[in-house]
Amino acid sequence: MDHAPIELGLVAGAGAPIKVRLFTDHAVRRVPFLSSPDSIVSGRDSQTFAETLNLMLRVRDCDSLHSPAGFWSETSVVPLGQVSVLASSGSAVVVVADAVQQATFMLPYFDCGGGYRIEGQDFTNHYRSNVQYIPPVPWRLQCHTPLLAGLSLLIPTAQLQSTAQAMGAGSISLDSLSAALANTAELRTDDSRGSAILDALFRFFGFVESVLQLQATVPEILRLDDLLVRQLLLLMIPGLAEGSRFALSPSTQESWFGQLLDWMDANCHRALSLSELEERSSYGRRSLQHAFKERFGCGPMQWLRRRRLHKARQLLLEALPANTKVQQVSIACGYISFSSFCRDYRGEFGCTAAEDLRRLP
Repeated sequence: MDHAPIELGLVAGAGAPIKVRLFTDHAVRRVPFLSSPDSIVSGRDSQTFAETLNLMLRVRDCDSLHSPAGFWSETSVVPLGQVSVLASSGSAVVVVADAVQQATFMLPYFDCGGGYRIEGQDFTNHYRSNVQYIPPVPWRLQCHTPLLAGLSLLIPTAQLQSTAQAMGAGSISLDSLSAALANTAELRTDDSRGSAILDALFRFFGFVESVLQLQATVPEILRLDDLLVRQLLLLMIPGLAEGSRFALSPSTQESWFGQLLDWMDANCHRALSLSELEERSSYGRRSLQHAFKERFGCGPMQWLRRRRLHKARQLLLEALPANTKVQQVSIACGYISFSSFCRDYRGEFGCTAAEDLRRLP
């Protein structure tokens, strides 16, 4: 799987196509977030690396696993809502960290891995094999290879619990949820289901990195932290994918759906997440998708984006044209790409935002 060949058909001039076989090698996947000079902290000793880790953890000890003279590291800390992402690439280390209030997910890149000793039990963490979950307990990390490369994701346990409850929509008990979040686990990614979630995580971090290349921070209104937590929870508790659908009478269903729409419309200026919508409606993701698709032909987050477009138009029509920048309005509506905002705006209203501004006296 890691070396599956891909055939490309290339045409040289007027000749016949030439088939070229390329082998994809997942072992050379680059660690994201290390390309921005503003966010990189480079160190030539393990103490500097430990100081960077202390932005997220309480590090008690940090030593190079090999000769200190050859130590090097590149690290980057990226805030993503309530989640903190630590990207690392460099020499192997031994780290001893005290308990923190957040749970930790270890996602290795390259063909390297780490070993963890937690409360007397040993765990291993290898690329495309598993994601390591560590609850808020003291832990000791030691790399098995000369290279440390990957992401450490620190997530408040309260966010994990509330998101899991929203996703489960009554299908998971509090006791089983608490047990899952309290125990260290190797979350398998070497089967078809785990591999699909892992690939989704890789694409997610690639997208976040592209956002950071366009602007300094990730807009909170996108609630990308919620999307990340949901993927990790699906990997951790497979049953959350099912959710549950409550049997409601048509009149009751109409009532809760109308209340949900009113609430979303009144709060569309805020950073709303899919988990928050599930919790608000007591419906699972599939039920929400079905209800919105049946009414509006789109999902709940797409409907929310359309409502934000209407709010954006209201802002433009009430603004002073000389003091208004359309691009600022698009960012406030949660758009990363200005061209996407312009396309959606024209599709919704039949004109561009700039044309609406020119109509004002």
